[in-house]
Amino acid sequence: MKAELAPKHQGSLWGAAFAGLVLLQAPSLFAQCVPKYSVEINPGPNCTFVYSESTASGTNAAGEICGEWSDCNHNGHGAVWIGQGPWQTISLPPGIAWVGPVDVNSAKHMAAMLPGSPNPDLYRAAFVNFPAESTTIISGLPGADTTFASALNDSDVVCGYSYSSVTGVPYQAYIWQDGKTTGLTLPFGADSVANDISDTSAVCGWMGDSPQFSHAFRWSANGVTDLGVIPTGQSANAYSISPNGQKICGAGALPDPVTQNLTLHAFYWSAGVMVDIGTLPGEPRSLARALNDSGIVVGESYNEVLVGHAFVWQNGVMQKLNDLILPGLNLDIQQAWAINNAGQIAAQAEVLDNSGDIVAVRLTPIPPAPGDFNCDDVVNVDDLLGVINNWGRSGGNGPADFNVDGTVNVDDLLTVLSHWG
Repeated sequence: MKAELAPKHQGSLWGAAFAGLVLLQAPSLFAQCVPKYSVEINPGPNCTFVYSESTASGTNAAGEICGEWSDCNHNGHGAVWIGQGPWQTISLPPGIAWVGPVDVNSAKHMAAMLPGSPNPDLYRAAFVNFPAESTTIISGLPGADTTFASALNDSDVVCGYSYSSVTGVPYQAYIWQDGKTTGLTLPFGADSVANDISDTSAVCGWMGDSPQFSHAFRWSANGVTDLGVIPTGQSANAYSISPNGQKICGAGALPDPVTQNLTLHAFYWSAGVMVDIGTLPGEPRSLARALNDSGIVVGESYNEVLVGHAFVWQNGVMQKLNDLILPGLNLDIQQAWAINNAGQIAAQAEVLDNSGDIVAVRLTPIPPAPGDFNCDDVVNVDDLLGVINNWGRSGGNGPADFNVDGTVNVDDLLTVLSHWG
C-alpha cells in the first residue's frame, strides 16, 4: 500500500554476518537475509536546459506505478507506468488543468487530487478509472471546502480527509464508496486524517487536536483501535496499513536522546505493540511511509536539514536502499513511497550526473542464491555449517530450510552442496 502524499509535491516530514568455523557461531534458523534489488528507471523527458523530473506515489500488486512526469516547463502530468514502456498520461476531464494520482489498485483505478474550482488551491479529491478514461470528483464532508484523497483499495474504497480553511471546519477522516462520502467517528481529539486503507477496508491515520499531539488509529467497521503514541514520545501518525489490515507503520514525535529537542522516528505496529524502528546512522529523523503483509517497511531517514535517504526495514534491521541496489546505477534513492506484497518498491531518486534529474524508480527484490545461508552471495563452508547447526529444527521456514518444508534436513544439505561456490 502507500502513504500520505500531498498533491503535486512531496509531503512534509510530518505530513551480523556469519564468520568463522566454530559451529556455535552459526546464526539461528530464523535469521533472515535482506534482499538486494534490481532497479527499473522511468524518467521524464530529456530536457536540455532544465532538469527532468518524474515521481512515483503508489504501486499495486502487479508493480504498476502511479505518479507524475513533468515537461520541460515543469508542468506536471499525472500518469501510470504499467511496468514497461513509457508513462501513460491520465486523460484530463474538461476544465481540469492537472490530476495528481496518489494511489493505484489492481484495476488501474486511482485515488487522485484535482485543483479546486474556482479557487485552485482548495483541492478536490477524485476517483480515476484509468482504463475507462473517467474521473469522478469525491465530495467532501458537510461544510468542507478542501478534500484530500490519500489511498484506495482493490474494492475501490477511497480514504482521505476534508476540512474548511475558511470557516474552521476541522479535519475529518472519511471513506468514499459508490459515490457516498462517510465521515469516521473517532474517539480522540477534534481533528482526524485517514492516510491509508487496506483491502479489508481497515483505515489508519491520526486523530487529535494537532499532528504534534496526535494518536495513531486503526478504524474498521468492527470498531476503532487507539494505537496511542510512539514509545517515550508525544504523538503518532499512522501512514500505512498492510493489505491484510494487520500491520501499521508511521512516525511519531519524541525527545532526541542527545539534545532533548523533539525529533521524528518511524514506528511499526503489529498485534497491539508499537515499536520505534529508529533511524539510519547519522540521520536522527525517520518516517515510515508504507509496509506490506510481511511487515517489510519502507520510508526515509533524514538529517537535521531534512536531507536523507530511503530505507527498508525488516526483521528488526533498517538498511539504506542505496546499499542494496546493484552497483553502477549512479542513483541516490531519496524517498520510498510504496511497497507491495511481492516486495517491489515505488521510489524516487536523483541521478548523480550533475543534471539534477529526478526519476521514478521501481525496485524489485532479487531472490537469494539457493544454499546461501548467511547472505554473502557465496555458497561455501559457512553455509554448510549453518545447515548443520540447525539440523532437525522445525517450526519455521528460516534461511537454512532451503526447500521450505519446515525442517532442516538432508535435502537442505544437498542444496548447499549442489550450489557450492
